[in-house]
Amino acid sequence: MPSERAAILEQLQAVGLTDDASFDIGEAALLLAALDHPDTALAPYRAHLSALADDARQATTRLASVGVQVIALQRLLLTKHGYSAGKVDPASWGDVDLIDAIDQRQGQAAVLAILYLHAARAYGATIEVLNFPQSFLVRLTARGQRVIIDPADLRRTLDAGDLRRRLKLLLGQAAEVKATHYEAISDREALFRLYNAVKLAAIAAGTLSRALDILEALRALVPARSELWWETAVLLSRLGNVSTAISTLEAYLSEAAPASGRDQIEDLLKRLRARAP
Repeated sequence: MPSERAAILEQLQAVGLTDDASFDIGEAALLLAALDHPDTALAPYRAHLSALADDARQATTRLASVGVQVIALQRLLLTKHGYSAGKVDPASWGDVDLIDAIDQRQGQAAVLAILYLHAARAYGATIEVLNFPQSFLVRLTARGQRVIIDPADLRRTLDAGDLRRRLKLLLGQAAEVKATHYEAISDREALFRLYNAVKLAAIAAGTLSRALDILEALRALVPARSELWWETAVLLSRLGNVSTAISTLEAYLSEAAPASGRDQIEDLLKRLRARAP
């Protein structure tokens, strides 16, 4: 019988195999959080996500104006369901434990953005995540109008000046907003970036086992990204598990379609085999 972690990873892999149009960011975020709560029953959390979706469909429609939708989503999350943002800290934008957020009705911008997207997508809103550095900003479009929202502060929308000040705070005074920062990214890519930030923090802190756990989850979520397999093998070799690193890369090469990064994988595999006892 598979372990709880293995069962969660199997469910996450099934979500990861869906196309971008069908990708369920709420379910994916819940499963990623469940890896840190393996003994927690997920049914109550799925019921809460379902209630959010139902309430959103009753509160507004994709045909409503941008202003009406923004107010409806604000009231849904802040008033009806009692969510609030945690202490605003740009360094903690990757805190994305959805289970803790639902329990506490509080979270960093990233986890509130996931709930915001989940609710908005339930009624078919035209909403997307922006390619903005170290942030989870969303853009809502309706009737030819667009607004940008920081889910850490649902009571206001952001203008160009707000974005410029945010970027300089994050990247330094020389940074300037570029056209690419307004481009949309998929929900899957947004979730990947959030957990990749958590992984990088774990590596910086020297907790390589934690980083490997996150990499395992990300490989289930986005298995085609060869860099995840490369990083996994590098960390395994740093921990002295060269044979496991080799088998990990061999498994990837045997199953993956040709993709960018394959040459690097094969080069690393060659070097690891030379080190193997």
